[in-house]
Amino acid sequence: MNCGVVITELHTKADEMPDAIGFKNGISILIECKINRQDFLMDKKKTFRILPETGMGTYRYYMCPEGLIKEDDLPPKWGLLYVNDKGKVKKVIGPVKHNKHIFVNIRNMKAEQLLLVSALRRYQNK
Repeated sequence: MNCGVVITELHTKADEMPDAIGFKNGISILIECKINRQDFLMDKKKTFRILPETGMGTYRYYMCPEGLIKEDDLPPKWGLLYVNDKGKVKKVIGPVKHNKHIFVNIRNMKAEQLLLVSALRRYQNK
């Protein structure tokens, strides 16, 4: 999905610092990149993973090298993207569907707004 605005690794007052988050038509798409299994397992211990309603992202994805994370490893409502050795991205699983309805995450819009305001402030000061 092409996003109108994409922000990467921006430090803000929000607890969560997504690797990438994009915004389009009132939704947000969060991507967390993991390069090893330990990094993925540590991510599961973060407050906004334990309490997903405090996290960012209408849709949430992990992105990793092929095979590092399996579908069975994913938290509920998370998608998975693989990157091959040539840098090509492949969607393994997207938002979970049930009875033709796509599950979306309850998200922390205040944290997303803090991130956007911080990005705008930095852009304005350049």
